[in-house]
Amino acid sequence: MLLYTAKLATFGQFGVLTTSLVVRGMVVGAALMIGPFLTRTIVRRLRPHAYTLLIDTVLVAAAARMFIATRTV
Repeated sequence: MLLYTAKLATFGQFGVLTTSLVVRGMVVGAALMIGPFLTRTIVRRLRPHAYTLLIDTVLVAAAARMFIATRTV
């Protein structure tokens, strides 16, 4: 926590830490903390084959998005 406090102070001192950025960070952080609790019940109800298909789909979508992102840069 001390490291993150130092980072916040440093970025705030240089004026690159805007309110919009802090709000976005808080929303992403909250989603990352709440997401696993909400999806746990869904994943536990899936059959092994459906879970495998879901994971494969997510990985293919992530890879496609990475290719698209690197192509447009």
